[in-house]
Amino acid sequence: MSPAVTPWFSSLEGAGANNPSFRVYDRGSLGKNAAEASQSI
Repeated sequence: MSPAVTPWFSSLEGAGANNPSFRVYDRGSLGKNAAEASQSI
């Protein structure tokens, strides 16, 4: 889980920036370096 500070822009027609209160990431899809970086925090 990560706090959402910067809005993400959607590629869907008619949708604007999406800024949820938090985002959930799938570590398996981020790659090995991202998972290792989150362990060192």
